[in-house]
Amino acid sequence: MVAQPGKTPRRAPRQGRSKATFDAVLDAAAQILSHEGYEQMTTNRIAVRAGTSVGSLYQYFPNKESLVIALRDRHAEKMIEAFETIVASLMEAPLANAVPAIAQAMLASHNIDPELHANLNILVSHLGGGRRLVDKVEARAVVVTRAYLEARRDEIRPANVERASFILVHTVYALAQQAAHHPQYRSNPAFVNDVADLVLRFLTKDPAVT
Repeated sequence: MVAQPGKTPRRAPRQGRSKATFDAVLDAAAQILSHEGYEQMTTNRIAVRAGTSVGSLYQYFPNKESLVIALRDRHAEKMIEAFETIVASLMEAPLANAVPAIAQAMLASHNIDPELHANLNILVSHLGGGRRLVDKVEARAVVVTRAYLEARRDEIRPANVERASFILVHTVYALAQQAAHHPQYRSNPAFVNDVADLVLRFLTKDPAVT
């Protein structure tokens, strides 16, 4: 779905004072959205918390809906960056060590500001801002995971690496989304280990590998 006119941010500044203002506005919007909800996230309140004027805010964001889209993109980039950093460090690691760590990295990415994450996932689809937050993250995670599995093609059971990467990523992220609603599983080491074991058993040729 394409965002409706006026619901996307204007171009972000790249340097100096303008970038500082832009970032402060997004930080303020994230704080209000996470702790008080969308209805309380007015442009006036955001500007006050950011220490700027409403006029300055409107230079970058035509309305608060565009702020939500910008927050989605920024949060997605944080999730993707955290995941890619971990996978990059594992490219030479053996399968039995890397796969659980990759699964854990996927789960951990959902614990980056979980209140903001949950609010954004709900809001973006309602506002017509295009793909959900997790769609952007999952699409990139599939690419990164496939790069690792391609290098280990002879060690894994699935013959189709592209399909295996898709199954792995979407299974783990579906579990992460559900765990976010169940306190007994969120950030639970036993849950993380079980998910990692599930992934490793799916990928390895020897079902006895743990």
